[in-house]
Amino acid sequence: MRIHSFMLSLSLLAGSCFANPLSLNAPIEISSDTQQVNIKKNTIVFFGNVKVTQGTLVILADSIEVQQMSSKNQQSLIAKGNPARYQQLMSNLKQATAEADEIHYSLQNKIIYLKGNAKIHQNNSHIQSDEISYHLHTQKILARSQSEQRVITIIDNELQLEQGAK
Repeated sequence: MRIHSFMLSLSLLAGSCFANPLSLNAPIEISSDTQQVNIKKNTIVFFGNVKVTQGTLVILADSIEVQQMSSKNQQSLIAKGNPARYQQLMSNLKQATAEADEIHYSLQNKIIYLKGNAKIHQNNSHIQSDEISYHLHTQKILARSQSEQRVITIIDNELQLEQGAK
């Protein structure tokens, strides 16, 4: 029974983190203090107070590099900060936030990868680890540790009670 309650709590945390599907197809806007384009390498680097918006998705960072893989028509954003931050209004209309030393966002695959001091929060529940990947389409989260520190998950009991009351 204990394991069942724990798995139910985990599913409530994961279930509350679904990305708003309308955001995934919205145009991307990037603003910064400075930008530098390298045509030969197919990269653009944005410096200083960088903000990326795509629908309800927002990434804030000190710098962001946009890489265009010309052979595969793939684009990715690599945000760096102290920490870099991510936020998005989820399909349940609640705000989810994340932070890490680096945030990698694969635009075609719709995967957000948090690297270094990674944390995801929604309501009073959160996951903390060295690395966290969040697949927006499949709605799966994978957290893993690359050091002696273990993955930590805190599940808000009020969320479980709120879900059970419906």
